[in-house]
Amino acid sequence: MPDPKPVRADDIIDRIPILDTDIMQVAADQPMLFVDAARYRVTKMRKVNESNAKMEYQRAFMMMRLRNRKHTDQSRVTEASLREKVDTSQEFLDLRTEHERAREQDEFAKLILEAMRYRSKAIQIIADAQQYEGRSGAADVERIEQRRKLANEARKLHRERERVEGDDAD
Repeated sequence: MPDPKPVRADDIIDRIPILDTDIMQVAADQPMLFVDAARYRVTKMRKVNESNAKMEYQRAFMMMRLRNRKHTDQSRVTEASLREKVDTSQEFLDLRTEHERAREQDEFAKLILEAMRYRSKAIQIIADAQQYEGRSGAADVERIEQRRKLANEARKLHRERERVEGDDAD
């Protein structure tokens, strides 16, 4: 199966409506939006792992190269000094910066996914409220209909009483 098109944070955020009256359409769109947000999160998580592996590989490679160089010089060098030399090299600092950027993007992806979860809950609340309003509106219509029937019955009874009272007066 081919890899799906890469998902961008802006694409996901743009698809989150601020206010939408068609809650059924929003609810229908939510699963795919959640899948895209999850896919985005996995991509960013993978990038963190890759950048970490790259950074660790580079550290090991550079330390091995420095150890080999020091052995030929026959000078005594500690692991701590080697690590410090590697950790302060520009090449390693660039990799660390790349790794930190990847972690930031992963954290942002987590927040987008969390927003999708909150959105799902909000959709459910709105749908429940609309359903309640619909039931409440139907109940109001039924009460109005019952009042109208009662008023009609009361008028009929009132007319019947007036007719009977009119007949008794004769």
